[in-house]
Amino acid sequence: MILRTYPALRYLVFLITGILLSGNLNFPLTLAGAGMCLLCGILSLKISALRHVLPLAFFFLGGALPRLYQEPVPPLQEADGAMVEVAAYTETKTASYKTTGRVLGIFQNGKWAPASGKTLLYFDQKAGVIPEYGEIYVLNGPLQEIEGPKSPYEFDYRQYLARNHIFHRQFLRAGDFRKVGMSAHKSLFYYAHQANVYTHRVFREVLDNGSQLGVAEAMIGGMRAELDPETQQWYTDTGTVHALAVSGMHIAILFWVLNAVFGSFLNRRKLPFIACVLFFLWAYAVFTGLSPSVCRSTLMFTIFQVGIFLKRTGNPVNTLLFSALVLLMMVPEWIYDVGFQLSYLAVLGILVFYPWLLRQLHFRQWAPQKLWEATAVSLAAQVYTLPLTLYYFHQFPNYMLLANPVVGLISMPLLPVGLLLLFVFKVPVIGALTGWIFKGLIVIMNACVWYVHSLPAAVTYGLALSVTGVILLYGVTGFFQAWLKFRRVVYLKGMAVLVVILMLWGAGKRVLQVRQAELTFHHIPKGYGLSLVNGRSAVFFSSDSLSRDPQIEKYHLRNYYDALGISNRTAETVADAENELLHTELGDIFWVKAARTRSLPRAGYTLVSHNALDPAIEVQGTQLILDATNARSYIERIRARHSGVIVLNEVGSKTYRLK
Repeated sequence: MILRTYPALRYLVFLITGILLSGNLNFPLTLAGAGMCLLCGILSLKISALRHVLPLAFFFLGGALPRLYQEPVPPLQEADGAMVEVAAYTETKTASYKTTGRVLGIFQNGKWAPASGKTLLYFDQKAGVIPEYGEIYVLNGPLQEIEGPKSPYEFDYRQYLARNHIFHRQFLRAGDFRKVGMSAHKSLFYYAHQANVYTHRVFREVLDNGSQLGVAEAMIGGMRAELDPETQQWYTDTGTVHALAVSGMHIAILFWVLNAVFGSFLNRRKLPFIACVLFFLWAYAVFTGLSPSVCRSTLMFTIFQVGIFLKRTGNPVNTLLFSALVLLMMVPEWIYDVGFQLSYLAVLGILVFYPWLLRQLHFRQWAPQKLWEATAVSLAAQVYTLPLTLYYFHQFPNYMLLANPVVGLISMPLLPVGLLLLFVFKVPVIGALTGWIFKGLIVIMNACVWYVHSLPAAVTYGLALSVTGVILLYGVTGFFQAWLKFRRVVYLKGMAVLVVILMLWGAGKRVLQVRQAELTFHHIPKGYGLSLVNGRSAVFFSSDSLSRDPQIEKYHLRNYYDALGISNRTAETVADAENELLHTELGDIFWVKAARTRSLPRAGYTLVSHNALDPAIEVQGTQLILDATNARSYIERIRARHSGVIVLNEVGSKTYRLK
């Protein structure tokens, strides 16, 4: 029944399965398998046979596409130099300007050779150069390969970039690069970048501070360069961070506005109206960078609009699934994109669950009814995205239903007013009035989000969920949705069984967490720290400044503690230049920080920071560990005299468990 209602579902499932298994499949065989299945179906001359063979063809196609689109990784780490073209908007970091470069060629063995690929570029602000889109630079020396994660349960940034065909990066100081020209080719993205620059200039003149500017650019143009971490945290803690990325909500608002504008003087069922709406819709998608969520929404509305023109009434859910099928055939790597996953689940929840929610309450007054509609939309989207949100972010915004309707209602006029401002900014009076309205909406929205963020217990942290838990939660949701549609007791029983399994699984995991005990020496770039875990409590030993640094917590500790179910976290401060002897259940730790230390007490582990241990002394009966504060030359001197040395810069964080 479900396959007949949503015919695109069967093909999408087989395609996704093929993509996920592509690394384990033989490329020539999968490509041949797709062709054979399609050929057999056609030769059978039977629609029924083709219907059964096509899903298998999509499976083989899914297995072949990632390899078919895969670009060879250029050996940039072996080259003596590279020529790159700036191919992205430049973001301002604390001490550098970050952008993406498209590799044009490499200098190797005394000559230039053509090359391809992309690389991250970080220009030191002291060099006084802000790279612009289309500029061409020659870089001296080899580029660096992007390293994998070195902390337990850390986000794999290397894998994320690799799926976007970025494998290298380079930090550029004065003298490491020189500008050699501008690209003669002007692509659509060049003009989109120019529009981004104009947007930044207009908003900077209208708005007062970085908080307002960051939110405005993120919502209107998809640019996050000016978005400060504090403001982003407000939206994250209130469950409204989706508003800071151009997504399906923005495209839906623009689609409604375009229909209203062009529908006022064009026939909605004629080709000129369709062409105008789709042109401006895709122009905005290019302007915002063609993110997965924007492509999904734009393609879905395109199919919907074309269906109206062809006088075909479509199934919204099937249209959504079909758009996913098309996009994944074009860019199979998007299946791993968190925004792509959450975007589709949110829209699916709205299409499937929202109508039932809306019928549960009805208000005669206009304002309460609109507020309930906005709340129902947020709740429907959250139900379908919650398991995946817990899996990726390990937290839950407790006041989500308070913040989301407000942000949603403000966003509806904010997008068209912001886009209008870009067109009328230089028009006397009208431009100033539009800017004043736009600024007022930004101020009100930021104030509302900040207020909800500051409420007590705004966020519940530490809600780590495994893949098993995600599957079980979606199973519960599926059974509940089936019960709403068919009202059969068997679906309630299935839901109850999954809930019991989920509870037992969680209880078993909690028992294991209570009994755990481990010691972890953390890899912190240019820093140091270690964690002692006992049950569901953890103590982090480090310097006072590192213990209070939110970036250390965010990137090196949070995922690790969440995975272990840590509910009680404390920090112990150690001196920056004094030796420490720590007594733990997993053995004594002697932490060497005093310069030129020449004697060691008896300890199971010896941790060295800042090149403090004299390489000439004898080290016996202890595990020698060098953290990320030690110089490369010092590490080699230690290795020359001692065997079995653990270098955290190379192996990442090291964990020892109590047996």
